[in-house]
Amino acid sequence: MLCGTMTVKFWILLNDPDRKTEVKIAMQDIIKRLAERLYNKNEKLTIDQAITWVELLWEDFDSTRAKAGREYAGKEVTEQIVLRWIDHYGPKLHEFAEHNPKYRELFEKNKKLH
Repeated sequence: MLCGTMTVKFWILLNDPDRKTEVKIAMQDIIKRLAERLYNKNEKLTIDQAITWVELLWEDFDSTRAKAGREYAGKEVTEQIVLRWIDHYGPKLHEFAEHNPKYRELFEKNKKLH
């Protein structure tokens, strides 16, 4: 799961072949660290669900900024926002998924895959 679409996007963005692996690994480390933090804050989530949530939150922030016409602020800014969201909403994220059909279906599919 750590090789999701978000990781690949950052990997593809760079033209320097020597840096692709470095960036991919760095993103995997960030996602893993954030997912572990979320997992520790919400006992209802599995680690795979926490990874999925982190990827969703990350993509949501980046795509919302892009749709608003804002310039890309960098992964450090996105990481800080996702970290704040995890600290604030993390313990209750499973409740959001239970009441939102789009996310409920995503996590039900995810359970069947694992």
